[in-house]
Amino acid sequence: MVSCGRCRLGTTARPMTPSGQSYYVCHGRSTALRMAQGQRCTARSIPGRALDDLVWDDLRAVLLEPEHLATALRRAHGGQWLPQELQARHARLRQALTQLDSAQQRLLDAYLAGVLTLSLFECKQRELTRRQEALQSQQRHLDAVAQQHITLSAAAASLEAICGQVQDGLHTATFAQRRTLVGRWSNS
Repeated sequence: MVSCGRCRLGTTARPMTPSGQSYYVCHGRSTALRMAQGQRCTARSIPGRALDDLVWDDLRAVLLEPEHLATALRRAHGGQWLPQELQARHARLRQALTQLDSAQQRLLDAYLAGVLTLSLFECKQRELTRRQEALQSQQRHLDAVAQQHITLSAAAASLEAICGQVQDGLHTATFAQRRTLVGRWSNS
């Protein structure tokens, strides 16, 4: 799951040396084809313990403060509107659709009263119908955004609950437990 900062190839964890150190080594340093082509990566090996601790600290920070994760999740999915703004837009659309219904009724009344000719009535009717269809399309889009917001809110709440469940064991987790948690977290 670790890639080289220089050539972006993956790395391999090398077992501990006699001094007790483990390292992550770039595939670009050891791949025979790259060495034969003179493209051997010049990045140094990364001390395993330092990188493992850095990844663990970042994951722990996310798990200990899940509200940051929830905020990032909402931003990542474009949920920039607040629920009040969604409700206000929805109300404006409903009001505009109600006004269009009234306009259509007035148009029909004018035609029935003989104020408008049939061709003028049909022309105005098509115009009102186009505006109504456009507003209904906006309303469907807004409904989809609202549903997405509800789904993201539920996902954020679920993430916060999961984080709350694992927080207690974060400080005492063994290396094997940490590896398992990091693996599960990166695959989700």
